[in-house]
Amino acid sequence: MGGQRRYDKAGDINPMVPEKKQQKKLPVWALVLIDVLATCLALALFALLQFVLPRAQDLQRAEETASLRTTIATPSPAPKAEEALPAQTAAPSPSPTPEAKEALPAQTAAPSPSPTPEAEEEPADDWKFGELTTEQTVITETSYSSHDIYLSISSYAPGEGVIESPYTVADIYVRDVRCLQSYFAGAAFIPTGHGENILDMMAASGAILASNGDYYSMQLGSGVLRNGVLYRYPSADFDVFVLYEDGSVKIYPSKAIASHTEWDSIFEGAWQAWSFGPSLLDEDGVPYSDLRAKLFSVMANRNPRTGLGYFEPGHYCLVVVDGRSETAAGATIEELASIFESLGCAQAYNLDGGGSSVMAFHGEVITSQSIDRKLPDIILVAEYEGSFAQKEIQSLEG
Repeated sequence: MGGQRRYDKAGDINPMVPEKKQQKKLPVWALVLIDVLATCLALALFALLQFVLPRAQDLQRAEETASLRTTIATPSPAPKAEEALPAQTAAPSPSPTPEAKEALPAQTAAPSPSPTPEAEEEPADDWKFGELTTEQTVITETSYSSHDIYLSISSYAPGEGVIESPYTVADIYVRDVRCLQSYFAGAAFIPTGHGENILDMMAASGAILASNGDYYSMQLGSGVLRNGVLYRYPSADFDVFVLYEDGSVKIYPSKAIASHTEWDSIFEGAWQAWSFGPSLLDEDGVPYSDLRAKLFSVMANRNPRTGLGYFEPGHYCLVVVDGRSETAAGATIEELASIFESLGCAQAYNLDGGGSSVMAFHGEVITSQSIDRKLPDIILVAEYEGSFAQKEIQSLEG
């Protein structure tokens, strides 16, 4: 026969099966193994595509990004790198040329941030001597300071100052000239005279510092204007020391003033006026050459002395020279003038002296008064608010 033979299982020809070699079937365990291997291969391929390859790509991108950042942070050096990139150079660069300043104004003068309210400084004191004062009152053995007053005490032992005798200087600064006051014994102007101890008058007036004044009750014809109130016109031959409300000072020779009308003009705006003298310094701050001729010879010789000095508005001094004792001979009128000259005063004025010369501070006498003389008036420093002078003015105005 020309076709393929077909056999059955018994080896006989089976007409339904093509004539070819029949394949054997795989055992079950082999089929299971093949399935397991196929599954593992599929999982491995899935993991490769979903995790391994993307992770490798991420790592590559990270390396590229890091490389790019390094390139940006470390630019290639230029011939003049400090001019091209001044902000990146930590060390100070040389001063830029005018052209560079114009090209980079924001880099050479960057505006600072606005300060916060807490960082803003308090307004500076507009008073010339404000740095000397304190908001709270501070008192030491030789000084006093507050918002309106600063004063300091300097004592010179024999031979330590510009003269041989010991003397005391009170350097006085007042914001308000009304802190430089006067006080009458008995709290009243008494032309016939009345005296009190300086410490009693200090306690009554609220004085921080005080010295004797011009002994107005003994100087007949002297001008008396105290704490802004005119009590008596000058009529005798005394130099008159006038302290004005603006803190300025001028000394007038009494004999050159002819009438009360002229004094009214002079006293306009005056806060204090004392009459004793003489004036000690000329317009150049140098002692007058004829001081002795202005006094009786006994008064020109060495005696205890008190004087008032003026530097500029708001700045004054009081000087007391001890005398008439074994350790203190006093000062001549020329020597008193030399003390004020050494202090640098623009003007200076001689007050009553002798047994009257005394200075007290904070309730204690700090000079050596030759006798315990009762005084008709004192010159003092006190806080104006609540002072006797303020109350007196208010009572007169009321």
